[in-house]
Amino acid sequence: MGVIDSGIDSSHPDLASRVNLTLSRNLSDDNSNAEYVSAHGTHVAGIIGAQGNNEIGISGVCWNVELVSLRICALAENGDVYFSTESVTRAVNYATDNEIDILNISGGGYGFNGSYELNLISAINSFPGLVVCSAGNEGTDNDVEPLYPASHTCSNIISVTSSTEYDQLGTSRNYGATSVDLAAPGEGIHSTVPGNDYESLSGTSMAAPQVAGVAALMLSFNPNLTNQQIKNIILGTVDKLDAFAEITVSGGRLNAYKAVRSCSNYANFETPEYKGGTAFVSSSGWFSTTYSGRVWTGDINGDGRADLMGISTDGHVYYSLANSNGTYGAETKITISNGFANSWFSNGYNQRVWVADVNNDGYDDFIGVSVAGKVYTSINNRNFTFTSPTLKGGTAFVSSSGWFSTAYSGRVWAGDINADGRADLIGVSSEGNVYCSVANSNGTYTAEKKNYVFDGYNESWFSTNYNPRIWVADINADNRSDFFGVNVSGNIYSSKQVVY
Repeated sequence: MGVIDSGIDSSHPDLASRVNLTLSRNLSDDNSNAEYVSAHGTHVAGIIGAQGNNEIGISGVCWNVELVSLRICALAENGDVYFSTESVTRAVNYATDNEIDILNISGGGYGFNGSYELNLISAINSFPGLVVCSAGNEGTDNDVEPLYPASHTCSNIISVTSSTEYDQLGTSRNYGATSVDLAAPGEGIHSTVPGNDYESLSGTSMAAPQVAGVAALMLSFNPNLTNQQIKNIILGTVDKLDAFAEITVSGGRLNAYKAVRSCSNYANFETPEYKGGTAFVSSSGWFSTTYSGRVWTGDINGDGRADLMGISTDGHVYYSLANSNGTYGAETKITISNGFANSWFSNGYNQRVWVADVNNDGYDDFIGVSVAGKVYTSINNRNFTFTSPTLKGGTAFVSSSGWFSTAYSGRVWAGDINADGRADLIGVSSEGNVYCSVANSNGTYTAEKKNYVFDGYNESWFSTNYNPRIWVADINADNRSDFFGVNVSGNIYSSKQVVY
């Protein structure tokens, strides 16, 4: 990790083991004296990678990152700290020559400085890694008044503004619907400063290293990620927030957990283990072989763990909660007035019901379609009860011979087709075309809409005999549901949703 800044106090006990003194360099005077000329670079470095588990100070975002001090700042005769575009260019080129993976630039300036700026753009474009830049602290719109280098259009730049602890834009922080990519925590950030000390500072200079640290975490988990993949994942896994919806590209604030979870190129699984409970044990009960289609995994209590949810033959909901230690509790019965037994969840149509988050509240609900093609939902009340099934409109999938007829009930799924956090209905007709019925913000559903697919699904891996081999899920971390499946030869196919 190259920290293009005012230098790092390499003797600080939270940083001493992290700074690579051999690679560190002063690019202002182009010599090896990379020691600090102000506290700024040391504070930024601590946010990125202060040592963890050493019982002192703070822990950086990425504990074990190797920090390279790329000092671009110099001291004027009056004691002011300044830097030039030329020194930033030299720092980026030096990072390229020495195979540094990520750069953090918590600084910038206004005005396009002619050939000097063009040289910097060329250097950034030639750098094979990610360049994380602070968006500025003037409270202005970078779309209108660009701040460089954050506002350069190089594909490997991430421009970061500052969010508060209340997920609002920090006071006097720059923004830009097309030029600032995301927000990250940057207000009152406690970090390292020279003299073996710590201090709380605020600004986009503190927000950018949060993103740079997460990028380092992602590379430590998956070293094969490209800079574009890292950028796409970081922007695709933000927490969407109203405060940033119209003023940043991603519309959200950094989520380190989701970003790191999304960057794996492999998965290891433990040997299956018994996890307890008496859930669904009866040979004649609602989890017997006859009713296996009536049970789903879903998050009933909003804790992020997959519980078991099911419906008995008499139309009542049962659940078995996932405990924090990985075990499962016994089943618990919820009595629902006018339940699922004799209506849209009758035995013949149990494949017409799904568990998904219908209203974007973090708790999974039931959604289904009747034999007449009407959409019904049963909403999780968030107190271990559900509402009675309620008609939510649409003429979805109504034709007796259409793609949601009984013969093709296995060709329909619940998934988020438009990235709004609500569960839509998605299916494939016998002709191989995709249809969808979108969830409205008021809980109702639209009529089905046909979306043609080139070389559709009606043959090969989506033939009628193998429709249980197809799933709907987000396969490219853009928060939109795609198709993927396995053909009779065991090969995986995917059909990603295209957004125009």
